[in-house]
Amino acid sequence: MKASQGYREWSTTEELPRGFAEWLNDVVREQEKEKGFRKTADEFGVDPSILSRWIGGMGPLNRNDIHKIEEKLGTSVHTFLILARPEDVEPLDFSSMISTIVL
Repeated sequence: MKASQGYREWSTTEELPRGFAEWLNDVVREQEKEKGFRKTADEFGVDPSILSRWIGGMGPLNRNDIHKIEEKLGTSVHTFLILARPEDVEPLDFSSMISTIVL
């Protein structure tokens, strides 16, 4: 597991959050009815085998992959991956702590 700037990465041996896999499976199955699985994977910008792993609940999944999913499906991906949404991340304000320490 790697984490940086509010993002987490999953290796090929790690399970993805169950809610993410179920959500993505529902989305992919719906799109697959119209376009087929290979075309759906192409639209996500990933190899079909990787998309199969994701809907099966397995990594790898990295920051670039998360961005690809976000471009296609919106920031809901962060909710299902149990990550802070980019707009939810605020810079930390330590000013109150500093004034307390100084006093």
